[in-house]
Amino acid sequence: LEEYKSEINELKALKMPREDMKDGSSIRGEAQEEIERLKAQLKLSEEERNKAKEKEPVKTESKKWWQLWK
Repeated sequence: LEEYKSEINELKALKMPREDMKDGSSIRGEAQEEIERLKAQLKLSEEERNKAKEKEPVKTESKKWWQLWK
């Protein structure tokens, strides 16, 4: 009977990491969702920044070399 108890305890010890992995996979899934959400947010902010740059007028006035020190 003691042998069976020790064997069952050993099997439970082997089973524990697998259960931890199941919990870890759900955490990884949540982390993956967070990553996807942040990527979408980054893409939107980059698009807004690009639109703002397009609206700004670009100064194309060239200065003469003697005006550079002013």
